[in-house]
Amino acid sequence: GKVKTDLQAQRTKLNATREKVNAQIKATYEAQVKQAKERIAEMQARAKTTDEKIRAKVSADLEALHNRAAEVEQRIQTLRSEQVATWKENKAKVERALADLKAGLAKANTDLDEGREQAKAEFEKTA
Repeated sequence: GKVKTDLQAQRTKLNATREKVNAQIKATYEAQVKQAKERIAEMQARAKTTDEKIRAKVSADLEALHNRAAEVEQRIQTLRSEQVATWKENKAKVERALADLKAGLAKANTDLDEGREQAKAEFEKTA
């Protein structure tokens, strides 16, 4: 009857809203990964001009971060909004992975800054 039809219409509307919200969340995650990948590329370029010992370490770290970013991208792609329970769980995993990625980027950035300071100190010693 009418009540059942109304309930179905409501559910359809709710699902559509959830789909839209989830699509926006996915887009936000994708933008964050894209930004992270740009920062990695930027830091890889900076690493070329830093202290040799640090360059090797940071380059390895950045390579690992690049792979992690690719994994996060894959994980975002597998986020399906149909399953509410798995969506919540997967969303939490994506958020953790993104947080890890950002922490790794911050650490690599600090290492690079230290490397630059060291390279400058070495240069000034020889100058």
